[in-house]
Amino acid sequence: MIGTKNVTTASKGSKTIEPGNVTCKITSVTLKPFTLVMGGYEVILNLETKPMGDGFEGFWINPADQSQGRHLGQVGKVKLSQWAYKDGETKTHVPISRDTEMLKDLKRLCEGLGPVAIKWFDDEDNKHSTIESLFEAFNNTQPFKDIYMDFCISGKEYMNKQQYKAYELFLPKFTKVSQPYELEGTKASKLAIFSPAEHIIPIKGEAVSNFSSGESADPAGTSKPEDNSFQL
Repeated sequence: MIGTKNVTTASKGSKTIEPGNVTCKITSVTLKPFTLVMGGYEVILNLETKPMGDGFEGFWINPADQSQGRHLGQVGKVKLSQWAYKDGETKTHVPISRDTEMLKDLKRLCEGLGPVAIKWFDDEDNKHSTIESLFEAFNNTQPFKDIYMDFCISGKEYMNKQQYKAYELFLPKFTKVSQPYELEGTKASKLAIFSPAEHIIPIKGEAVSNFSSGESADPAGTSKPEDNSFQL
């Protein structure tokens, strides 16, 4: 006999964000220690797209407590900058301060998020003795909550443990004519238009040809979720 009660029509599409122009909200922001340089950090934006609709089955919000349900949109961990923040100097010996660069990019992100985030940033003046404390307050206070932004997301290819091609996700640089994010629906848009040739760093020895999205065997690039779970 043919049973009809346990047939699922859930989509097998990607649960994760991939390189491209994507509309997302920030769900949290974390600092990830940069393993190659003592004291260095990568700033990770945990992003989620708008709900994908019927047939989409996202990662569990909390794999340890499945009663919280699943993410309604695709998720991904995206570096605020391709390069880690660390103390150092330029090729012309101009000093670079980790904290100053992180502060600049946080202010720029708040400006992109709009009035609520800008006010939050201004109100935090002289409240924190460390950059870690400031970012912790940003994450805990969440002046980015439920604000959707249009992003251009870049990716660096690599082969994961399962020997599938995956992406380390990061935001491209601001330029004089384009920017990596802005509020959703901005009329005078300066958002960078995604181009594989410009925004994908291929595995060494491979050239970028046509870019196609699909189910990534290593979801979300900078993360390593296991067994249909992804916790932000």
